Amino acid sequence: MFFTLEAFLPLLLDSVRHVPGVVTGLTFMGAAVAWAASSWGQGHLLEHWPRHRWSWRVRC
Repeated sequence: MFFTLEAFLPLLLDSVRHVPGVVTGLTFMGAAVAWAASSWGQGHLLEHWPRHRWSWRVRC
């Protein structure tokens, strides 16, 4: 589902809302960088904590 949204959301924003492609691209790039940074942080900064100590904080 993520890849479908990643493909069709820019098309929707361009054709329906008339958002410039640069704005859409920068927004998606910012989201990708934030995702990568948070994944890196979770993998490297929390590696010294046991998972059972912080897993209750991220449950949905």
